Amino acid sequence: MKVTVVPVTPFAQNCTLLWREETRRAAIVDPGDEIERILEAADQAHRLSAR
Repeated sequence: MKVTVVPVTPFAQNCTLLWREETRRAAIVDPGDEIERILEAADQAHRLSAR
């Protein structure tokens, strides 16, 4: 399992992306706000499927 942190909101709160390398399926933990930014980070940086 892999993990990356995406800072969101003006307060730079941490949103965590967890994923399995084998399937590229992801879970988003504590998104807070800016869901489009989070999904973009998952799609572009890691080619993950969180939808």
